[in-house]
Amino acid sequence: MSLSKEIFNKLSLVEPSENLHQSILSRIELYQKAKLFRLKVSYCLTVALSSMAIIPLSHLVIQSINQSGLYQFLSLIFTDFDVVANQWQSFVLSIIESLPTIEIATLLLLALFIVWTISEINNIHLKNKLLQIKIF
Repeated sequence: MSLSKEIFNKLSLVEPSENLHQSILSRIELYQKAKLFRLKVSYCLTVALSSMAIIPLSHLVIQSINQSGLYQFLSLIFTDFDVVANQWQSFVLSIIESLPTIEIATLLLLALFIVWTISEINNIHLKNKLLQIKIF
């Protein structure tokens, strides 16, 4: 034990350079900015790809609505309103059954994902303002 104390006592302390603190802080700030930039770019690419995917998906929803016969049920409202009024529960159930629910749910989830990603991009801007380090 005493030998290790003697060795450490004989070692002289190394003085750091004067601008070491400033260079460390600037390096940390540079790393944080690069990290936030990569995160922002990935979210922007996600929004762009999701926005491109929403167009064919909306065409698929329209095509599914055309194939399901939903328009025929809706046109029945204008042609035979008395029948629809008398049998409104059956009519509503028929409309619900003819809806392409999976396609509509997928389209809504994709739209919700785009909105969430845009809100995360806004949160990144707020984090960027909070993480700025003041260098003396």
